[in-house]
Amino acid sequence: YRTPDGLYFNASADWSVTPLTLVSFDLRRDISESGSLLSGGIVRTRANLGVRHELLRTLRLEADVSLRNYRIEDLARSVRRANLGLGANYDVGRNIDVTARLDWRINRGRGALSLPAEDFERARVTVGVRYSL
Repeated sequence: YRTPDGLYFNASADWSVTPLTLVSFDLRRDISESGSLLSGGIVRTRANLGVRHELLRTLRLEADVSLRNYRIEDLARSVRRANLGLGANYDVGRNIDVTARLDWRINRGRGALSLPAEDFERARVTVGVRYSL
C-alpha cells in the first residue's frame, strides 16, 4: 500500500458574539482504516461552521454548514459531501423539549471506481419530543 501522507490536524473555536449567540468552528484532517484490501486508508478532511442563538428563554435556533472530503488512497477515488442544517428547540415545560430540524445533503463521488449511488442529494426533516427526568 501507498502510505497516506500530508498534514493532519484538529482545530476548533467557539466565539460568543453576544450572551445569546454562539458561533462554533471546527476543522480537522485525519486518517482512518478503509475496510478494503485494496486501499491503505482514507484521508478525511472536515470543516464545520455553526451558529446557535437563544431567541427566547424557551426557544433556541441553530444553523450549520459542513464540508467533508474523503480521499481513498490507492484507488484514486474521493467523495465530497456538503450539508446544510437548520433547527429549533422549544422547551415546552420543565422536562419536555420539542425539536425540529431540516438537513440538506449533497454527496458527490469522483474517480475511476466511483459508484453511481455516491452521487445524490437528500433532504431530511426530523421532529422529536424529549422527556428528561
